Amino acid sequence: MFAQEAGQSAEEYRCRSSSRRADFGHRSTLIERIALVTDSSEPLTAKPIARRTVLAGAAFAVPAIAITAGTPAFAASGPVLSFANSSYTGAACSTISGVQLRAMENGTPKANVAVTTTLAGSYTFSTGGTTSTGVTGTNGWLTLPDISVPSIGGNVAILAASAGASGASANLSATARNGVASLHNGAWAFIPGVPTGAKPIWNDLYLTGDNRLVTAGGSQVGTGIASAGQGYRDTSGNTTLPLVGTNGVAALLRNGAWVSVPNIPNGSTPIWNDLFLTSDNKLITAGGSVVGTGVGYAGQADRDTSGNTTLPLVGTNGVAAMLRNGAWVSIPNVPNGSKPIWNDLYLTSDNKLVTAGGSTVGTGLASAGQADRDTSGNTTLPLVGTNGVAALLRNGAWVAIPNVPNGSRPVWNDLFLTADDKLITAGGSEVGSALGSAGQADRDTSGNTSLPLVGTNGVAALLRNGAWVSLPAVPSGSKPVWNDLFLTYYGDLVTAWGSQVGTGIAFAGQADRDTSGNTTLPLVGTNGVAAMLRNGAWVSVPNIPNGSKPIWNDLYLTSDNRLITAGGSVVGAGIGSAGQGYRDASGNTTLPLVGTNGVAAMLRNGAWVSVPNIPNGSKPIWNDLYLTSDNRLITAGGSVVGTGIGSAGQGDRDASGNTTLPLVGTNGVAAMLRNGAWVSVPNIPNGSKPVWDDLFLTPDNKLITAGGSVVGTGISVAGQADRDASGNTTLPLALTGCV
Repeated sequence: MFAQEAGQSAEEYRCRSSSRRADFGHRSTLIERIALVTDSSEPLTAKPIARRTVLAGAAFAVPAIAITAGTPAFAASGPVLSFANSSYTGAACSTISGVQLRAMENGTPKANVAVTTTLAGSYTFSTGGTTSTGVTGTNGWLTLPDISVPSIGGNVAILAASAGASGASANLSATARNGVASLHNGAWAFIPGVPTGAKPIWNDLYLTGDNRLVTAGGSQVGTGIASAGQGYRDTSGNTTLPLVGTNGVAALLRNGAWVSVPNIPNGSTPIWNDLFLTSDNKLITAGGSVVGTGVGYAGQADRDTSGNTTLPLVGTNGVAAMLRNGAWVSIPNVPNGSKPIWNDLYLTSDNKLVTAGGSTVGTGLASAGQADRDTSGNTTLPLVGTNGVAALLRNGAWVAIPNVPNGSRPVWNDLFLTADDKLITAGGSEVGSALGSAGQADRDTSGNTSLPLVGTNGVAALLRNGAWVSLPAVPSGSKPVWNDLFLTYYGDLVTAWGSQVGTGIAFAGQADRDTSGNTTLPLVGTNGVAAMLRNGAWVSVPNIPNGSKPIWNDLYLTSDNRLITAGGSVVGAGIGSAGQGYRDASGNTTLPLVGTNGVAAMLRNGAWVSVPNIPNGSKPIWNDLYLTSDNRLITAGGSVVGTGIGSAGQGDRDASGNTTLPLVGTNGVAAMLRNGAWVSVPNIPNGSKPVWDDLFLTPDNKLITAGGSVVGTGISVAGQADRDASGNTTLPLALTGCV
């Protein structure tokens, strides 16, 4: 999948890319003045203001637009038109109400003047279209219909004209609203339903300023909540979150449902799972059973992949203990006065990190973040020393991380919050900025992770599987490329959260992820120079001739039709086109090819394979599939698996090895090839486009599954999907505008 537009050559794309900045400011068009006569207009009267409507002349939200100028366009005899105010403000994707203009002649209001106003740059009137005609009332005033502000903004002109009158003009400007989204593990991830100022709690739960517990989608699951303990997820996926209300009464949120726990005394503190700490320092279960007395503090609990649980504790007397699988365990090797951290780790008063057995695993420790255990049992605990230097404890071993700035705070897994409010990984990659606080992360039984966040501006967000799920940092007009990568209008390759990973990019080939999880995305710049993004890092490939096209993994097609690797090795000559590469669960790869002479071939595990059963002039599709000139879909062996095929989307192989290829016939009817068998999908509207796996894009811009479920609306373009080794999927999307 290439990033240039359909039908556009690489040279055209490069020319366009190099001139984008120059062209960006010249989108305004000259509008002819038109004289039309309609019915009379009444003077301005008060009317209710609809939601998202901004009164003319007021200054409200950002991004804002400003209409400036109330002066005539030129001087002449006859009526003179002018706008009522020098500026009008509004917000992208909203409307501006109450814009007025007036006709005057020799200082006297002029009635019955037919005026045509014209908008440009995607601004439209609520009545439809870019022009509106009306007649001034007895007082000379004409009120324009509401103006709909586009998502892309831009600097344009608004003109008012009338036959025999002096016209008026104004400048209209708006800051573009960002317009991309992500479909991550099949979930649409915007979270506008969480009120500003809410506190992140656990997974996708937030505690609002008025003490309501709400989900990221805005659903209310509890009211009058004062505090929450540490959430718990067992090996079967059942979840428990202990809570205490503003009235001191305890409760549980179990599998998302509210559970009363009358056996917990008022004024207790929620700890973890179904455990509470009473005001007289007893640790008790939701059922009222006492599991410990004289408890002062509890650290962060851990559950291993076998389901064994450990909760570190310290008594009011400073003596350490543990609750292991619900049973009390004494640990005499931990010095008095230590703080419980996580699992069997404690931080001593002289800043040593020690295990329950007394072994020292680190010294000079000031603080620890939230630990993580992945589905394979690997553990990570972020730490910061008394000298401000960050480190990790990974699988019990000390790991230095020099890329984290001094003074950062440990958050979770390998994430740290810097002093200037950036959320960064141990490797130094920025995954979010202007972060105020982070809640408690959750990892489900499939390995999917969620970390609730709130920005310094009070706005909530999520970090889901390491991806920022509301994507305000990607500019409007960007093209989705692969996984969480987008190509901006100016040729910058950016991640979903706005990190720039490359500039001057013209197009990208098809990415590959091997069985070890290593990723490769071939790229070519606007200057024709090739590069690769390998595991997220930029790699120069000087052996690729200028003007080559990125194909798949580390393969490029030169201008003289040679297929070469990033290292410069020639693996085929006389190549005309390549289909979509394929990697099976064992790591075997297949890339279908067709030569300049129309003869088909394959590159299997890097070796050339002839496929004589494919008719000349066929198109390579995916794996060993080809589309013949008479619209038959056939395998390399010559077997026909479908007829009347018009187009194919991106194939997918899930973690179990099941394959799906979405198709649309020459008659516009959708179908799928699932595990090599033809499957009808009657729920897909005719004329839809095959996207990926079982997803199709309808003519009215809806992204729907083969079953007909709508997973997104207002979609303009879909990029290349990715499925990682754990089965997590990401499909980058671009929106049509105000959605």
